[in-house]
Amino acid sequence: MIDEKLCRFYSPDWMARLLVESLPIDIPANVVDLGSGPGSLARAAASQWPTSSFVTVDIDPAQRLDLKGTCASPIRHQHVCADVASAELIESTLLRRNSFDLAISNPPYAVLDCAAEVDGMWHRAGLNSETPAWREFPLDTLFLLQALALLRDGGTAGF
Repeated sequence: MIDEKLCRFYSPDWMARLLVESLPIDIPANVVDLGSGPGSLARAAASQWPTSSFVTVDIDPAQRLDLKGTCASPIRHQHVCADVASAELIESTLLRRNSFDLAISNPPYAVLDCAAEVDGMWHRAGLNSETPAWREFPLDTLFLLQALALLRDGGTAGF
């Protein structure tokens, strides 16, 4: 399903399961789903790892995802309504740097005129090279930068 207004493509359940099943990780203690939308990736991950803790993040207030009915065991889940592409995402929410074992996402594929915000995100993600001098940045790159900043050393990203 495609939402053209926010440049989002929602992953069908079968695709979400395929991604989650292919990840090289045993049982993550905690998982963050960046741009969770209606939650197909988070639901697939919760079914795969029902003992993990989950945080879902989406900019759309209508996406109030609740994973509690996903499987028989109780799921620990918090949802954050926030813009993943914002440089203040980590400082302004319950998300903390270097605190997740797994970051999953099907990010939007569009470009954003946000060159001023990217420098801090680039370095927070642990990239020591110079920030590219692009005027516009692909949103999927911004989502990946946020994922890298949120992952613990040795963490896994599934995009």
